[in-house]
Amino acid sequence: MSEVTEFFDGAAGDWEGVHRLRMTPDEPYRESRLTATATPVAGHGHTLRYHWHEDGRPQDGLLLIAPAETGGGIAADWIDSWAQQPHWMRLTGSVEGGQLRLAGRYADGSWGWRIHCDPATGDSLRFTMLNVPPGESPQEVVEFVLHR
Repeated sequence: MSEVTEFFDGAAGDWEGVHRLRMTPDEPYRESRLTATATPVAGHGHTLRYHWHEDGRPQDGLLLIAPAETGGGIAADWIDSWAQQPHWMRLTGSVEGGQLRLAGRYADGSWGWRIHCDPATGDSLRFTMLNVPPGESPQEVVEFVLHR
């Protein structure tokens, strides 16, 4: 069983909750309804497909997670109609301290992006996403709070 499979073992299925978004840590979060489906893939990978709204417009995204090809760890591809488009972002990471931690960079390489996920606990699942401006500390800008 892979590290990915072990981590997402309890996450498969449908979820709903709140999508929280802000551009900077100084501003309040804007909230919208969030629906998501987590699905095991090919015996060792997982997907998270999600839907939310920003300013009344529907948005969606997809996170593909699997064991890394070499050297252990985890590889992921992510696309989001609002935050990461029109290309996939490649992220790499591992499970550290019980939390999935992925890191990637925008296409121009100047800013980073991180996705953290707390393990599913029966009826709850939480993702946070952080912008990493050049030369600055990571800034939490997105949070998914999901429940069954």
